[in-house]
Amino acid sequence: MTDARANILKKLKALKNEPYTRPAPVLPEFVQQSDSRTQLLKRKLEAVQSSVDIVHSIGQTGQSIVKFLKAHHCSMDVGVITGTEVELLSLDQGLQFFPCENFAECHTVVTRASFGIAETGTVVLPSSLQQPTLANFLPDNCIVLLNEADILPYIEDALLAVQKSDAGMPRALNLISGPSKTADIEQTLVYGAHGPIQLHVIILADAAGE
Repeated sequence: MTDARANILKKLKALKNEPYTRPAPVLPEFVQQSDSRTQLLKRKLEAVQSSVDIVHSIGQTGQSIVKFLKAHHCSMDVGVITGTEVELLSLDQGLQFFPCENFAECHTVVTRASFGIAETGTVVLPSSLQQPTLANFLPDNCIVLLNEADILPYIEDALLAVQKSDAGMPRALNLISGPSKTADIEQTLVYGAHGPIQLHVIILADAAGE
């Protein structure tokens, strides 16, 4: 063994016995200086062609869904993921909810995000038996409900919050920052290549959850 290699191995063995301290993350100043995580998340999502509504009541949530569907000339029949709590929403203007069991046949699905990330304009959707990953990718339109209180500054905060949640870290964690798009073919931007064509996020202000 050469002297150089022996020295390297000696240093590695010495480091092995030292306690490991995780370095502090480098946090972007623009998040720290932002007046509102909610508004920052909204701006980030809209910058990548997502639509965002901030609502203050359950009734406004239903109105936001209707407005989105009419804007995209979609049917008022909306698939629902288990546990989305849409039974409280208004069924005015022909809005109808049904349990979505075959996601390939559901044109529009309403689901719920566990957290939002202001830094990147991202909604966090952990997978589970009640909320499978396919629900976030097969339907043409994905409507995501997000509590304002669950909007966190950075991705590190969101990952830690998921890990500490009652369900713990899931097998799959979907971080969605806009509708699916690609420009692989002749550099032409196409939406819906490998996921929803439209992403609509409804942020439930603190008063809406009371």
